[in-house]
Amino acid sequence: MPRTRCAAPPASPPPPSLTRAPRCRATRPRPPAPPRGWNTAQTLAADPRYAALPPGLTLALRGAVGEVRGALGTAEAALPEQAIAALAQAARALEGRDDAAAVLVPPLFPAGAEATLRRLREPGPLPEAAIATGRTEEAIRALDIGTGWTLSPERSTLR
Repeated sequence: MPRTRCAAPPASPPPPSLTRAPRCRATRPRPPAPPRGWNTAQTLAADPRYAALPPGLTLALRGAVGEVRGALGTAEAALPEQAIAALAQAARALEGRDDAAAVLVPPLFPAGAEATLRRLREPGPLPEAAIATGRTEEAIRALDIGTGWTLSPERSTLR
């Protein structure tokens, strides 16, 4: 099946009234969905491939998960795969200019669709998430550059 090409971007920026450029779906495939049950904090704690990461990162990421859930209005009891699927479905609906309110409903989103959409538009600052993801990135970079992934958590200097 031949792929269509999008028109080249304009030489000058668009006027303020046209800040959102049209999307070309033919050349921008959607990234694959995360694996079922995927959750960074759980994965880092349970998967032996990540044993070289400092144990404090798991706790920091769990705090970040709670912070993001609170900011987006996701129910505490919601499973990660439920929240991911609902938010992905809402994103597809919004992308297609459809109504996303049908998927952002209680009990998964206790505040209801309108409040959740407001939170999605402006989630506010997420300091725990920023710190936790930054620490995780630093730890991974240090392992990639330094001694490698054979380092045990007890010998790690990144706490």
